[in-house]
Amino acid sequence: MIETLKSKLKDDELNEILDNLLHHAMMMNKAKAGTLQLINKKDHTLDIASSFGLSPEFIENFMVVTSDDGSVCGRALSKRETIFIDDLTTDKLFSKHLNLALQNNIVAVSSTPLISSLDKVIGMISVHFNTSRKLSKNNIEEMELFCREAADKIEELSC
Repeated sequence: MIETLKSKLKDDELNEILDNLLHHAMMMNKAKAGTLQLINKKDHTLDIASSFGLSPEFIENFMVVTSDDGSVCGRALSKRETIFIDDLTTDKLFSKHLNLALQNNIVAVSSTPLISSLDKVIGMISVHFNTSRKLSKNNIEEMELFCREAADKIEELSC
């Protein structure tokens, strides 16, 4: 997906669009950090295309994510639905990533797939929180609507 977008748009223009989508999602969720990943169609992985508030080590660790690596975004990709972990220290599947998350002061994560109106998985937006929290059903529904609109915009740009 990213290669298709890069062939259609200048790097600065593409970065601005993706960064704006990520920042909007972070503001909606009052998050301190986040990533926007795009699907790699060749191997069905998620590749980071935009990030904010995370260390280079964190970005390197999650640069390419598979659906079975224990990450929250990987699980959201596999299930094609929002996955929210309100306290990463209690999540056994995330344990191999926990130290890196804590080094980045991340305690909770919400990952929402970018699924277009045509039901195509475009990528993922993950927002990271420095405190444990609860998200309401309304919060999750608003984020899912935003992510559908973002997926449609990204899909439109890639055509």
